[in-house]
Amino acid sequence: MFCPNCKYDYKPGIEKCPDCGADLVEKLEEPKPTVKKEPKFVFLCTIQDFVHANFLKETLEKNNIPCLIKSEGGMMFHPPSQVKIYVPEEKYEESQKIKEQLVERLEEPKPTAKKETKFVFLCTTQNLIYANLIKETLERNNIPCFIKSEGGMMHYPIPYSRPELYVPEEKYEESLKIKEQLVDDL
Repeated sequence: MFCPNCKYDYKPGIEKCPDCGADLVEKLEEPKPTVKKEPKFVFLCTIQDFVHANFLKETLEKNNIPCLIKSEGGMMFHPPSQVKIYVPEEKYEESQKIKEQLVERLEEPKPTAKKETKFVFLCTTQNLIYANLIKETLERNNIPCFIKSEGGMMHYPIPYSRPELYVPEEKYEESLKIKEQLVDDL
């Protein structure tokens, strides 16, 4: 005789389990194998670069949403042209909200000025580390700036390339002072 709850074997003549009080049975049912249902993944969005795709993937996973990334094209030294993100169907709505919040934070503010801004050359730096340091410092001072790196891209620069920084013409003098102060501090 067996207890259907505790799964203990008892001597004949005992009809109730002394531990849980259940009626004993002659044979235990074999447990049914539990099949873990894999979630159905659905398309969430397409992102144009791998860096932002990984950022979204990490954010989703921190919110307990599994995520798959599929890249289109690209080779070892060239990033993919598009990255598609997939999430479980039952987590789609939650994923969509997280993605929209991220996009809002990542989008650069749209310029309100009606005239076109003319950018001028500020300086050449030794590498992208210095270029990004100057760029971040200028942007903290509300001076837009962009980096031009010959033959390489931001995340895959060609070795020994010398990045150039450009700033709005009307902010050139202010930018130059900030850059010189930063260089003196280094």
